[in-house]
Amino acid sequence: EERTTTTTMNYYAVRHATQHKLVEALVEEGIIKSRRCAEAMRKVDRADFIDAGASTYADHALELAHGQTISAPHMHAYALDLLSDHLRPGCQVLDVGCGSGYLCAAFAEMVKGENEAGEQGHVTGIDNVPELVDRSRVNLQKSYSALLQDGTIELHVADGWKGYPARAPFDAIHVGAAAKSLPEELCAQLKNGGIMMIPVGKSSGAQSLLLVNKNADGTLHQRGVLPVRYVPLVPGVKPRES
Repeated sequence: EERTTTTTMNYYAVRHATQHKLVEALVEEGIIKSRRCAEAMRKVDRADFIDAGASTYADHALELAHGQTISAPHMHAYALDLLSDHLRPGCQVLDVGCGSGYLCAAFAEMVKGENEAGEQGHVTGIDNVPELVDRSRVNLQKSYSALLQDGTIELHVADGWKGYPARAPFDAIHVGAAAKSLPEELCAQLKNGGIMMIPVGKSSGAQSLLLVNKNADGTLHQRGVLPVRYVPLVPGVKPRES
């Protein structure tokens, strides 16, 4: 469920020669503000997550299999930057709609290692399309296999509306498809003090990218960040194609 996303800006048609040049441009445009976010995106090469021959470092979404897409780099940058305070060593992250696996790798680069309590950083990636979970795993094996082997990243086929309670609670939840309303089960799986980034709105109408903070008392506070367009967060799990 890592899906097509668009904003009203015109900058994103620009193509770049390398991952480093792409990240430099996102920093210059003010999209990436966090040094740690920039470092993570430099380490995770988009070329490992898309088909050969595609416009690798162009800043727009690209098609994956099964009618899905990998989001544009600027949207990956927004996710990493907006969630960065909750992407520190030892943090627990849920990526709903892992798609290509790109954000799982980038999240893992930011959370790997221990916090002061001795907790290991961990990223759980889920998608409701079994073949996309397979693809994520294959992509991650290219240059990031250590993150799978040491358990920093794990991938599962699961219903995005229901999250992954076996690994909850999470410091940060990223949702890569638009929900008609805030999914109650995802909100319940967010730690007190945690944050969720999720597009909300009708698939045929206006959508807003929301940041949802869970306060210490368990209450939620949400704010809109920017208008976007995602495909819907589809309930259930799709059967594997024969």
